[in-house]
Amino acid sequence: MLEIKAIKLEEEIFFPYGDIIINPKKEPDFSNEILNFWPGISDINTTGSIAQFNWLQIIGIRSFICKQFERHVLTSEALIPMDSPSIIVLALSKNMNGANLQVDTDTIKAFIFDGTVAVNLRKGIWHSLPFPLTTDANFIIVFQKQSANNIEIIDLKEPVKIIL
Repeated sequence: MLEIKAIKLEEEIFFPYGDIIINPKKEPDFSNEILNFWPGISDINTTGSIAQFNWLQIIGIRSFICKQFERHVLTSEALIPMDSPSIIVLALSKNMNGANLQVDTDTIKAFIFDGTVAVNLRKGIWHSLPFPLTTDANFIIVFQKQSANNIEIIDLKEPVKIIL
């Protein structure tokens, strides 16, 4: 079994997988006495369709062993935690733009989400279902309106054990 240590979510390490969505550290593009506005902090990348907000609830704590990955081939995916810390396991593909379903095991990382930031995964990034660090966890997921040809799910040849 492959073992990986869950690491802190940091922009430099996370960049190949997507964008971290946090309060911008630059001046807002628009500001007045009641608001500050930063447009376009991360793009939802879809292939000719509508992006949707979706609610995901993970029920119960399960063992920190990742046995399955999924990826969206037509869209990026924003993952916005609503209430609880969790861990998500991510990986790149050996061929990010093709139909090769092989996970590049050298790129597997487990990131700790403290519940205060969101991420936008790039199109084609392999990811696990979140592993809550509490009993239940809720997320808003934003991606292209579902179609059968947007998602690929694979069982890992070798499970990944997450170490805290």
